[in-house]
Amino acid sequence: MRCYKVLKQLDRPILYSLSPGTGVTTSMAKDVSGLVNMYRITGDDWDTWGDVAAHFNITRDLSTANMIGAKGLMGKSWPDSDMLALGWLTDPGYNNFLDAFPSFIS
Repeated sequence: MRCYKVLKQLDRPILYSLSPGTGVTTSMAKDVSGLVNMYRITGDDWDTWGDVAAHFNITRDLSTANMIGAKGLMGKSWPDSDMLALGWLTDPGYNNFLDAFPSFIS
């Protein structure tokens, strides 16, 4: 709460983001959204359907609760579901064109 009060006094734009941890609920989002511009709602994920589905599920729940674009610090706040790290999760150079070309023609 102290950071929120200090940031609210600034006369310039700022992005303030918190990470309340994984397992964020709609109730937790309502508690934190008014104090920040962005808050993380999921943990890290990889290219597995379970990880991706979990991101869509929590985002759906927060959308239903009208938390996307809700009132936040000096404007609106946004739930952040992290990046979807899909594809290219191999050693550098492994998927370059010359290595992959023989598999395309065989």
